[in-house]
Amino acid sequence: LSVFGASMSGACIGFLMHNRYEASIFMGDTGSLALGGALAAMASCTGMFFPLIISSVVFIAEVLSVLIQ
Repeated sequence: LSVFGASMSGACIGFLMHNRYEASIFMGDTGSLALGGALAAMASCTGMFFPLIISSVVFIAEVLSVLIQ
């Protein structure tokens, strides 16, 4: 699990280096969903459900807002 976390951190740092001023890479929906899924998988594997719930409140509120509209 730590190797997976380290590889995800390395990928994010590589993306950050190419996404400074004059950004040349756009992550898009697929990349952000994969990153969020990986973060959620790591949180659920380590048993850290409370921080996962707190960090996802904004996204759940956004989904509910879209469904209500």
